[in-house]
This record gives sequence, C-alpha cells and structure tokens, in this order.
Amino acid sequence: KNHLERIGKVVALLDTWDSPRYLTRVWTIFEQVMCITLGIPVTMVLPKQASQELIAEFERGKPGIIKVKESISKVDSMRAQAFKPEDEVKVKKLIKELGFKFVDEKILQFMSKWVGMEMELYMRNIGLPEVKPTLRKPPTITIETSPSVIFWRGLPSLGSTSRDKSPGRSHRLAASILGTNTRSRSK
Repeated sequence: KNHLERIGKVVALLDTWDSPRYLTRVWTIFEQVMCITLGIPVTMVLPKQASQELIAEFERGKPGIIKVKESISKVDSMRAQAFKPEDEVKVKKLIKELGFKFVDEKILQFMSKWVGMEMELYMRNIGLPEVKPTLRKPPTITIETSPSVIFWRGLPSLGSTSRDKSPGRSHRLAASILGTNTRSRSK
C-alpha cells in the first residue's frame, strides 16, 4: 500500500487481452484492487500484436465484443497463483480480508471499463480521413511588444469581443510566456 501511494501510478502490462495471465496471478490481482480502492491510476498496456487482435475482435461486431467480455471476465482471486507458495498464502489472506467476491467484482469492473475505453478510442479513429501535408505557406503571426505584454496579431482572439479589437487574455498570457524581447515571428 505504501509503495503504491508513494509511486502514485501503475502501468500494468498484459500479455494478451484473451485470458491474460495478469488475471491469474495473485500479486497482480491484489495490486490492481489496491490501486482501485486507493484511487491510484492504472494504465493498461498491450503488446502491439495483442492490441491488433483486440481491434480485430471489435471489428467482428457483437460476437467479437462478447468474446472480449467473456475473456476479461475470467477473474478468480481464490484460484489465482503466485510463483512462491508462501506468497500465495500471504496475499490470499489479505484478499480474504477484503472478500474474494468483492475483489473479483472490482477487477471485472476495472477491466470492463478499460475495454470500454479501448472500444471508444477505436470508434473515434475509424473512418477518419488520412491527414495529408499541405503545400500552403503557413500564416505569419506578428507579435507587437509593450513593456510587459506581447500582443499577437493574425490570430483570432479567444478573449475579445467584436467591439474589442485588442488581443484576448489567452493570447496575452501565451505571448507573455515567450518573453518580451521578440518583435515578430513567422511560422
């Protein structure tokens, strides 16, 4: 618990989405449930091949999604194992205090949420046109300086009204970060 709180985030590397070994190991299950209960962010990572296979299942539609759901639902902390038998006993004792069913449900909820986020990312990316470089010359942005603030010209001002032609607050803030020694820049 103390190590997780000190680190503040966890990266979980799965071997595959299809019955991942991660869900059969008592230490990883315990670590995951501790992160969930402590509110520590967990980033799930799949190898490229496994990621492509997950996308292929999404593309199969409902049968593929059902297969993915069934695969990530195979959480059984009571049967999970550790390399060392004494570790398995120790960790299962900690899990038992929380409740095996509670732990399994929390892991299932987390895994379902992760797959849902992967599906959402997939849905955002399908059907998008390929971005092609343009040959147009990028616009020139002129920066006028005053003793304490740089004003950007040539960009729409997020903070000004149609009556107010001065640069908006966001442009003044962004420009002030650049410093006040520059007269103009071309991008």
